[in-house]
Amino acid sequence: MTEKKKKPRLKRKKENKIDRMVRGKRRLESKRISQ
Repeated sequence: MTEKKKKPRLKRKKENKIDRMVRGKRRLESKRISQ
């Protein structure tokens, strides 16, 4: 959490978008594995 606060906003926005995409992919993968 502290690392994210140190970063400038533009970088954070880009990383948040990437984070969401990665999390979404992980969720889809976990759903496939669980089913």
